[in-house]
Amino acid sequence: MNNQQPKPRSSEFDVLLKISSAMAQQQDLHALMNEILRVLESDLGMIRTTLTLRRPDSDEFVIEASRGLSKEEQQRGIYRLGEGITGEVARTKRPLLIPDIRKDPRFLDRTGTRRGAAFAFLCVPIIHHNRAIGTLSADRPSDDGSSIERDLNFLVVLSNIIAEAVARFREQIEEKEAMQAENRRLRLELDERYKPANMVGNSSAMRMVYEKILQVAEANATVLIRGETGTGKELVARAIHCASARRSGPFVALNCAAIPEHLVESELFGHEKGAFTGAHKQRTGRFEAASGGTIFLDEIGDVSPNVQVRLLRVLQ
Repeated sequence: MNNQQPKPRSSEFDVLLKISSAMAQQQDLHALMNEILRVLESDLGMIRTTLTLRRPDSDEFVIEASRGLSKEEQQRGIYRLGEGITGEVARTKRPLLIPDIRKDPRFLDRTGTRRGAAFAFLCVPIIHHNRAIGTLSADRPSDDGSSIERDLNFLVVLSNIIAEAVARFREQIEEKEAMQAENRRLRLELDERYKPANMVGNSSAMRMVYEKILQVAEANATVLIRGETGTGKELVARAIHCASARRSGPFVALNCAAIPEHLVESELFGHEKGAFTGAHKQRTGRFEAASGGTIFLDEIGDVSPNVQVRLLRVLQ
């Protein structure tokens, strides 16, 4: 008579061995979760093994890893706390076994993969610091109740073992999503910062213009703006002014080509009453009017060399 106790099912032992080995060696948490689901499928015959995770600051659980689900099917797997079997397991923090999904109205088949087929559904919570952070679930071909019950108990044990790794996986996803959100916020902020209110355009060339505007606006330096007539040189000058520390001062624009040559000096530098014939009163020059702000001299290349020399002395 053989009095030896029966050995535990070797496949369960092998599963724990493989998963513990993967947890010790695998640094990529996403790859680790997929490996755990793969082992459950290959070694225990489970189907559509699925890991859901709780979204940050939310009561929604989404599928983050799965076997046997397409990307589109996986994206449909979103469950609120208490919604369907998955949501109920997360709410109660207790495992559930559905012997036949066709006979339980709580089973939503949100992924649309069962289509009335006869399967048992096993779902267990993943609990970390007494909070449900996810669920682990799988389909099983309908079998005798004791076999399915053993698989459910095994998933409970497994969920306890992997809870810490799943928590780190969830934190990794949260950090990635937070970083992506921050990058989006910074891009929007940079768009607003580099895009003056009086200018339009979002091409790479215009972005370079916006960046240069911001760069030169921070310095008290004379800026040469070049471009054909009608390309918006005055718009750029105004944008530089508005982005500078002189924005509260005046912005004075002067088209040098529109002023007769003999009046350019008077316009630029002003004159005293009686300084020349016709100077009936004192006149404030454009440079003086722009004091504390910005002066924009358009078409400066059209003024005479003598005036350009005087301008150079002023600018220096």
